[in-house]
Amino acid sequence: MANTQKYQVHNPEIGALPTSKSPLIKQMPNECRFVDFINQDLKPQHRNESKNIWTAVELFEPQIIAQIEPFLLARALCPKSLESAMLRSICDDNTKAVNKLLDAGVTIERLKQFQFPWLHVCALNNSPESLSLLLERHANINDVDHDGKTPLHIAAQYDRHSLLPIFESHNECDVNAVDNRGNTPILTAAIFQAWDFVLKLSDNIGTDINFANDTNLDVLTLAIKAKQNKLINKLILHPNIQPRDKHLKTAVYSNNLYALKTLLATSDELLSPKLNAELLNIAASRNFRPIIRALLEQGINVNSKDINGNTAIHTACLYSHLDLVTDLLATPNLNLTIRNRKDQSPLAIANQTYDKHLKMNINGFQQDPHLDSAKRILIKLSEFVKSVY
Repeated sequence: MANTQKYQVHNPEIGALPTSKSPLIKQMPNECRFVDFINQDLKPQHRNESKNIWTAVELFEPQIIAQIEPFLLARALCPKSLESAMLRSICDDNTKAVNKLLDAGVTIERLKQFQFPWLHVCALNNSPESLSLLLERHANINDVDHDGKTPLHIAAQYDRHSLLPIFESHNECDVNAVDNRGNTPILTAAIFQAWDFVLKLSDNIGTDINFANDTNLDVLTLAIKAKQNKLINKLILHPNIQPRDKHLKTAVYSNNLYALKTLLATSDELLSPKLNAELLNIAASRNFRPIIRALLEQGINVNSKDINGNTAIHTACLYSHLDLVTDLLATPNLNLTIRNRKDQSPLAIANQTYDKHLKMNINGFQQDPHLDSAKRILIKLSEFVKSVY
């Protein structure tokens, strides 16, 4: 004779345990009973092996859910509780529990629009087994959340690069999907500095590595700013890369000598008189001496004038960069007679800058730290002009 006992199932939406006459009480062989304590004045209890009882809280444990038949789960838990159990099961990457919950009535698509889609939960929690299972059960790999992000966006944001093979094994996966902020998955990964993800996704032949969002940010720009030299080298050598003058400017602004030299070696056709002057003056204003040296070694004219008519030495004098002025004075073909749009020569700017710092020192409460540099620059230029001109 089979060993049978009453299988009591509490329905949280009813709010009370069913009686012995309830149709929810079944005679089930070799099964365990559920006991609710939430609506009773009882403390949480662990499973009692002698009575084969689980509490309602323990029923949410994925390892327990995996042992229970789906129709019993559907009777024991309300839809909201089933979804809560689904979240925990995905977080634990317990596919047996996920399967049981899906069979118990949890839908592949979330019931409410604001809820995080299940594939996104898998990506967020780095749950590859659950991700594969849901895709096998026809979940939409390009489903979007309320921010327009696909599961691949979430994986990119949190650097879940171990999930990439699963996404890439599905041809329908849109690797260039654009979210509400105008970012693709690879650009999202770069924005959140998930560089391993960027490296791996850039190998995908369908990935648009040149895509730029509404603020003109692209992957190469962000890699240059972050000085990710390995990625920079890979992107610049990529057959589909399209370097722009903005990448050269970013390399100079970021004081990234490696990126600048790599770009100059492969994309020197980007250089123009206007861009050359802009690059020199950006570097001069920030006292990036190695950057200036690299630009001059590339053959850029040291006397290149920007939109305001300033050369690199005009700018170096304006910001009192003594060492840079010394470097530039040693550069062949330097012309100190060039005047900007305000009809100022480098010597005139040096004199004006010295006067400004001298007044600040007189009127201030402490000595201006740039006063000495401004004075020495003025002396150097005066002596140089006398000796050459």
